[in-house]
Amino acid sequence: DEQHRFSVEQRIALANDKTHLVEMSATPIPRTQAMLSYGSMNVVRLTERHSAQDIHTEIVTREQAREMVDHVKNMVVQGDRILIVCPRKEQQEILDEETVPLPSVHEVAEKWEKIFPGKIRVVHSDTPDEESKRALRDIKSGHASVIVATTVLECGLTIEGLRALVVVHAERFGVAQLHQLRGRLSRHGGYGICYLFVPRKISDRSFSRLLAVASTND
Repeated sequence: DEQHRFSVEQRIALANDKTHLVEMSATPIPRTQAMLSYGSMNVVRLTERHSAQDIHTEIVTREQAREMVDHVKNMVVQGDRILIVCPRKEQQEILDEETVPLPSVHEVAEKWEKIFPGKIRVVHSDTPDEESKRALRDIKSGHASVIVATTVLECGLTIEGLRALVVVHAERFGVAQLHQLRGRLSRHGGYGICYLFVPRKISDRSFSRLLAVASTND
Protein backbone atom coordinates (compact mmCIF):
# COMPACT_ATOMS: atom_id res chain seq x y z
CA ASP A 1 0.00 0.00 0.00
CA GLU A 2 1.52 3.37 1.01
CA GLN A 3 5.25 3.39 0.30
CA HIS A 4 6.16 5.09 3.58
CA ARG A 5 4.27 2.50 5.67
CA PHE A 6 7.05 -0.06 5.24
CA SER A 7 10.39 0.08 7.04
CA VAL A 8 13.79 -0.67 5.50
CA GLU A 9 13.93 -3.94 7.49
CA GLN A 10 10.56 -5.01 6.13
CA ARG A 11 11.68 -4.40 2.56
CA ILE A 12 14.89 -6.40 3.08
CA ALA A 13 12.89 -9.29 4.54
CA LEU A 14 10.66 -9.37 1.45
CA ALA A 15 13.37 -8.91 -1.18
CA ASN A 16 15.32 -11.67 -2.96
CA ASP A 17 16.57 -12.42 -6.48
CA LYS A 18 13.08 -13.40 -7.63
CA THR A 19 11.21 -10.50 -6.07
CA HIS A 20 9.34 -7.97 -8.17
CA LEU A 21 8.82 -4.82 -6.11
CA VAL A 22 6.04 -2.35 -6.80
CA GLU A 23 5.69 0.51 -4.33
CA MET A 24 2.80 2.96 -4.28
CA SER A 25 2.20 6.29 -2.61
CA ALA A 26 -0.70 8.71 -2.82
CA THR A 27 1.13 11.14 -0.53
CA PRO A 28 4.80 11.47 -1.48
CA ILE A 29 6.81 12.44 1.60
CA PRO A 30 10.35 13.89 1.26
CA ARG A 31 11.96 10.43 1.43
CA THR A 32 9.68 9.19 -1.35
CA GLN A 33 10.46 12.25 -3.47
CA ALA A 34 14.18 11.66 -3.00
CA MET A 35 13.86 8.02 -4.10
CA LEU A 36 11.91 9.09 -7.18
CA SER A 37 14.55 11.67 -8.07
CA TYR A 38 17.76 9.81 -7.17
CA GLY A 39 16.88 6.16 -6.52
CA SER A 40 17.12 4.82 -10.08
CA MET A 41 13.52 3.65 -9.90
CA ASN A 42 11.17 3.17 -12.83
CA VAL A 43 8.32 5.57 -12.13
CA VAL A 44 4.71 5.43 -13.31
CA ARG A 45 2.47 8.36 -12.45
CA LEU A 46 -1.27 7.71 -12.23
CA THR A 47 -2.82 11.04 -13.15
CA GLU A 48 -6.48 10.09 -13.59
CA ARG A 49 -8.93 9.35 -10.80
CA HIS A 50 -11.03 6.20 -10.80
CA SER A 51 -14.13 8.41 -10.80
CA ALA A 52 -14.75 12.05 -11.70
CA GLN A 53 -14.50 14.25 -8.60
CA ASP A 54 -15.23 17.92 -8.06
CA ILE A 55 -13.44 18.70 -4.78
CA HIS A 56 -13.10 22.28 -3.54
CA THR A 57 -10.88 23.44 -0.67
CA GLU A 58 -11.37 26.71 1.21
CA ILE A 59 -9.49 28.36 4.07
CA VAL A 60 -12.03 29.72 6.56
CA THR A 61 -11.44 32.23 9.37
CA ARG A 62 -13.66 32.76 12.42
CA GLU A 63 -15.34 35.69 10.65
CA GLN A 64 -16.32 33.39 7.78
CA ALA A 65 -17.50 30.52 9.98
CA ARG A 66 -21.22 31.33 9.75
CA GLU A 67 -21.21 30.91 5.98
CA MET A 68 -19.38 27.58 6.37
CA VAL A 69 -21.88 26.31 8.95
CA ASP A 70 -24.86 27.37 6.81
CA HIS A 71 -23.43 25.47 3.84
CA VAL A 72 -22.84 22.36 5.93
CA LYS A 73 -26.39 22.56 7.34
CA ASN A 74 -27.83 22.64 3.82
CA MET A 75 -25.72 19.64 2.86
CA VAL A 76 -26.98 17.61 5.83
CA VAL A 77 -30.57 18.49 4.89
CA GLN A 78 -29.83 17.07 1.43
CA GLY A 79 -28.63 13.81 3.02
CA ASP A 80 -24.88 14.33 2.81
CA ARG A 81 -22.43 13.15 5.50
CA ILE A 82 -19.94 15.44 7.23
CA LEU A 83 -16.54 14.71 8.81
CA ILE A 84 -15.12 17.15 11.38
CA VAL A 85 -11.50 16.55 12.39
CA CYS A 86 -9.89 17.98 15.53
CA PRO A 87 -6.15 18.23 16.25
CA ARG A 88 -6.40 16.80 19.76
CA LYS A 89 -8.43 14.23 21.61
CA GLU A 90 -8.26 16.18 24.88
CA GLN A 91 -7.86 19.82 25.84
CA GLN A 92 -4.29 19.70 27.09
CA GLU A 93 -2.11 21.94 24.96
CA ILE A 94 -1.58 25.70 25.19
CA LEU A 95 -0.66 27.45 21.98
CA ASP A 96 2.41 29.68 21.96
CA GLU A 97 1.59 33.09 23.40
CA GLU A 98 -1.99 31.96 23.95
CA THR A 99 -3.89 31.35 27.16
CA VAL A 100 -6.69 29.34 25.55
CA PRO A 101 -6.01 25.64 24.88
CA LEU A 102 -7.03 23.83 21.73
CA PRO A 103 -10.57 22.44 21.92
CA SER A 104 -11.02 18.74 22.56
CA VAL A 105 -13.00 16.40 20.34
CA HIS A 106 -15.88 16.33 22.82
CA GLU A 107 -16.00 20.12 23.09
CA VAL A 108 -16.23 20.44 19.32
CA ALA A 109 -18.88 17.70 19.26
CA GLU A 110 -20.96 19.53 21.87
CA LYS A 111 -21.03 22.68 19.74
CA TRP A 112 -22.11 20.80 16.64
CA GLU A 113 -24.66 18.78 18.64
CA LYS A 114 -26.55 22.05 19.17
CA ILE A 115 -26.79 22.44 15.40
CA PHE A 116 -27.52 18.77 14.60
CA PRO A 117 -29.13 17.27 17.74
CA GLY A 118 -28.88 13.48 17.78
CA LYS A 119 -26.95 13.42 14.51
CA ILE A 120 -23.38 13.60 15.93
CA ARG A 121 -21.03 10.68 16.53
CA VAL A 122 -17.55 10.87 18.11
CA VAL A 123 -14.50 8.70 17.36
CA HIS A 124 -10.94 8.97 18.68
CA SER A 125 -8.08 6.69 19.71
CA ASP A 126 -9.62 5.83 23.09
CA THR A 127 -13.09 5.09 21.75
CA PRO A 128 -13.89 1.41 22.38
CA ASP A 129 -13.78 -0.70 19.24
CA GLU A 130 -17.44 -1.62 19.29
CA GLU A 131 -18.46 2.01 19.88
CA SER A 132 -16.34 3.15 16.91
CA LYS A 133 -17.89 0.52 14.67
CA ARG A 134 -21.38 1.51 15.85
CA ALA A 135 -20.65 5.19 15.14
CA LEU A 136 -19.48 4.41 11.60
CA ARG A 137 -22.50 2.17 11.03
CA ASP A 138 -24.80 4.99 12.14
CA ILE A 139 -23.09 7.38 9.75
CA LYS A 140 -23.23 4.97 6.82
CA SER A 141 -26.88 4.04 7.49
CA GLY A 142 -28.02 7.65 7.89
CA HIS A 143 -28.95 7.41 11.58
CA ALA A 144 -26.25 10.06 12.09
CA SER A 145 -24.91 12.68 9.70
CA VAL A 146 -21.81 14.17 11.33
CA ILE A 147 -18.77 12.37 12.72
CA VAL A 148 -16.33 14.32 14.91
CA ALA A 149 -12.94 12.64 15.14
CA THR A 150 -9.19 12.94 15.42
CA THR A 151 -6.85 11.80 12.64
CA VAL A 152 -7.66 8.21 13.64
CA LEU A 153 -9.82 8.31 10.48
CA GLU A 154 -7.02 9.70 8.31
CA CYS A 155 -6.57 6.62 6.10
CA GLY A 156 -8.63 3.78 4.74
CA LEU A 157 -12.09 5.23 5.44
CA THR A 158 -14.77 5.15 2.77
CA ILE A 159 -18.22 6.49 3.65
CA GLU A 160 -20.70 6.83 0.81
CA GLY A 161 -22.15 10.32 0.76
CA LEU A 162 -19.28 11.92 2.70
CA ARG A 163 -19.26 15.29 0.95
CA ALA A 164 -17.88 17.79 3.46
CA LEU A 165 -14.78 17.91 5.65
CA VAL A 166 -14.13 20.54 8.31
CA VAL A 167 -10.58 20.51 9.69
CA VAL A 168 -10.58 22.45 12.97
CA HIS A 169 -7.34 24.38 13.60
CA ALA A 170 -6.09 23.23 10.21
CA GLU A 171 -2.76 24.98 10.84
CA ARG A 172 -1.94 22.22 13.34
CA PHE A 173 -1.88 19.57 10.60
CA GLY A 174 0.82 18.71 8.08
CA VAL A 175 0.34 18.86 4.33
CA ALA A 176 0.36 15.04 4.02
CA GLN A 177 -2.29 14.73 6.76
CA LEU A 178 -4.55 17.31 5.12
CA HIS A 179 -4.13 15.59 1.77
CA GLN A 180 -5.06 12.22 3.27
CA LEU A 181 -8.06 13.64 5.13
CA ARG A 182 -9.36 15.40 2.04
CA GLY A 183 -9.01 12.08 0.22
CA ARG A 184 -11.91 10.71 2.31
CA LEU A 185 -14.34 12.95 0.39
CA SER A 186 -16.58 11.74 -2.43
CA ARG A 187 -14.70 8.47 -2.87
CA HIS A 188 -17.18 7.37 -5.53
CA GLY A 189 -17.06 10.68 -7.39
CA GLY A 190 -19.01 13.92 -7.42
CA TYR A 191 -18.94 17.12 -5.41
CA GLY A 192 -17.01 17.60 -2.17
CA ILE A 193 -15.95 20.56 -0.03
CA CYS A 194 -12.98 20.72 2.35
CA TYR A 195 -12.96 23.56 4.86
CA LEU A 196 -9.61 24.39 6.48
CA PHE A 197 -10.89 26.22 9.55
CA VAL A 198 -8.46 28.58 11.31
CA PRO A 199 -10.35 30.27 14.18
CA ARG A 200 -7.27 32.14 15.42
CA LYS A 201 -4.60 34.25 13.80
CA ILE A 202 -1.84 32.10 12.30
CA SER A 203 1.65 32.81 10.99
CA ASP A 204 2.33 33.66 7.36
CA ARG A 205 4.25 30.40 7.02
CA SER A 206 1.30 28.34 8.27
CA PHE A 207 -1.08 30.23 5.99
CA SER A 208 1.15 29.62 2.95
CA ARG A 209 1.19 25.90 3.76
CA LEU A 210 -2.63 25.79 3.87
CA LEU A 211 -2.78 27.84 0.69
CA ALA A 212 -0.57 25.26 -1.03
CA VAL A 213 -3.04 22.51 -0.08
CA ALA A 214 -6.06 24.57 -1.12
CA SER A 215 -4.57 25.52 -4.48
CA THR A 216 -4.38 22.00 -5.94
CA ASN A 217 -6.09 18.63 -5.92
CA ASP A 218 -3.10 16.84 -7.48
